Amino acid sequence: MRLFQLVLCLSLFLLGLHGCSPVKGYPGPERPENEISIVSTQALDNLSLSNEYLSGIEIGYAGIAVLPGNQEFSARANLEEEPFNCRPYTEFNSYGFYDCEKERRKKNQYNDCDCFDYLTVHESCDQVVKEGNCRASFKTEAGKRYEIALGMYLGAPVVKVRETGTVKEIGSGTCSKDGQRTNSITRYVGSGRSDAQRAGFYSCSGY
Repeated sequence: MRLFQLVLCLSLFLLGLHGCSPVKGYPGPERPENEISIVSTQALDNLSLSNEYLSGIEIGYAGIAVLPGNQEFSARANLEEEPFNCRPYTEFNSYGFYDCEKERRKKNQYNDCDCFDYLTVHESCDQVVKEGNCRASFKTEAGKRYEIALGMYLGAPVVKVRETGTVKEIGSGTCSKDGQRTNSITRYVGSGRSDAQRAGFYSCSGY
């Protein structure tokens, strides 16, 4: 859901439209900004958030506008650990390589194209993702903006709530782990001769 909101906001922005305002999290008609509090979230380090709610209402990509007062934040958090058991592999752009060869022959240039210029190195890794629930309580004031930041402290995820643009902390919370999984991920390593050789590929023969 959060990814969809991000894509939608970016699409509207590119079209010159305005569609990335905070979610309306209070009943009744729209109120001016000096009568409400605007709260947004962000995940730091190697964390990600999902199912983000403030006082029972889902937070949008651009945050949420609520009436000032006591707030209860909850979210699901994923802590992505460093990948391990990584296995490098290559992909070869055969169409680009053969087009290069064809062009050289058209120009009577018979030295071969460098196959490493068409070689891309990736790696397949395993990654442990720890899952848990995060909660925080805090109080907001009218006309102010706040940020809920999820980060790491002493090896565990914690929640900090600050007034936007200041270091003033107005609330905090904790995260409790309730499961973990191991994912298979693919990462881009590089392309060309030097990156291939650093990954242990010293030939692209066979292409």
